Amino acid sequence: MDGKHSDALKFQDYTRHGDIDQYIANHVGPAWMEYRQQWKKGVALQETYDYPLYLTIETHFKCNYRCIMCFHSDNKQRQQLDHRQKLGLRNVKRIIDEAAAMGTPSICMNGGNEPLMDRDIHHKIAYARKKGIIDVFITTNGSLLTAEMTNKLIDAGLTQIRISLDAWTPETYRKVRIGHDLHKVEANILRLLDIRSKEHSFFPIVRISFVEMNINLHEFEDFRDYWQDLADYVSIQRYTPVNRTPDKLALIPDRANYKNSVCSMPFTMCYIRGNGDIYPCGRIEYGPLVGNVHQDSIYRVWNSPKMQDFRGAMLSLQYEPGCRECLEGASLI
Repeated sequence: MDGKHSDALKFQDYTRHGDIDQYIANHVGPAWMEYRQQWKKGVALQETYDYPLYLTIETHFKCNYRCIMCFHSDNKQRQQLDHRQKLGLRNVKRIIDEAAAMGTPSICMNGGNEPLMDRDIHHKIAYARKKGIIDVFITTNGSLLTAEMTNKLIDAGLTQIRISLDAWTPETYRKVRIGHDLHKVEANILRLLDIRSKEHSFFPIVRISFVEMNINLHEFEDFRDYWQDLADYVSIQRYTPVNRTPDKLALIPDRANYKNSVCSMPFTMCYIRGNGDIYPCGRIEYGPLVGNVHQDSIYRVWNSPKMQDFRGAMLSLQYEPGCRECLEGASLI
């Protein structure tokens, strides 16, 4: 079994398939490993390509949950981030067309939202796969993963589905996911795995996620031991406070190995919101606005002097104020 839990690590994956990238590549072909090698260079070496390696497309800013660690549970922050607009199928297709033309290999079809609230999500996924995007994935709380939706996602060719649980017991789940039912979501996941098996489908790869906080840390081992034998892999992540100072949920380990970090996001991705705004960062509450898809191409924004200057400042550890706040909040600088 891959992975060893450690307080020094911010992310750790446990998989029953050995090297998860090699496992996927065995089914997809060498293009997958080429994409993953690009990704690793972008993350570790801050190597920049002529195009983003992946796009996050937040088609709307809605969620049916108010999780304790998310900005959707913070009324002030949610109101600051809410744009009340959405990217419909036509605009998303236009973005996908450009991504495919650039050679962008991966698209996450949601951001700070619940993707299964988007009625057209399966059409958007199917179009991206049709255009040759290698990896099309979503992150979801799993509450809306009905049998009908599961079949639509499989038929669309969804590559990965990442389901956030963050609890082993119903009691802790109700605290983290504020009032919601763990058993319902577990049943949805098990049905997904069953339907995928009966359909003889390899996709979607199923990842189950656990964000470590003071409120759930005692359940980590039971969670891992149960789900790593069912899902394709289990991802354990450290909670980073939504607000700009550590809060009572946060686990702040010794980050000595992470000091003077260079964030990989400006070298690997673009985040596109429902109003078309483009950010070079997955933490939109911190990252700077660099463009808008209704006014310019992603390619031009990605290669703009503004983005080049932003990356240069990051490499020289001259962080912009928002970046500094983010990295300090995670004890990375």
